[in-house]
Amino acid sequence: VKYELRNILVAYEKNADRIIAMLNEIKNPQEKKESFIKYVRSVSSDVASKQNNGLTELVDENKLNSQIKDALLNKKEGDIVKINLKDIGTQILLIEKYIPEKKATFEESKDALNNLAKRKALTKQMEIILKEK
Repeated sequence: VKYELRNILVAYEKNADRIIAMLNEIKNPQEKKESFIKYVRSVSSDVASKQNNGLTELVDENKLNSQIKDALLNKKEGDIVKINLKDIGTQILLIEKYIPEKKATFEESKDALNNLAKRKALTKQMEIILKEK
């Protein structure tokens, strides 16, 4: 699973709750995103992500810390989650993009399986040759 997230960092949870309440009133996804970006520019204290309108690169869920990973569980694109970060503040995340893990079909896996079988056979042949010497 991969996520593309927008991020707002505020010092107080009370402020985060107010921002989330206002964003959740917006039903149109594009308008919600635009409003989120306005909040990023006006209130976020995360300087690094502020320069990119709060957007993070596409990230694999295994690279996220467990607190964020848990908060994103069962959420979908357009959802907003809140995470309290000890000694840092409160993070508000907008799930911009959600790419679920895809199970490969047999057809998609066939080449990889063939290559694996060939490598194993080759390794076995090499072991036989080396033993004969």
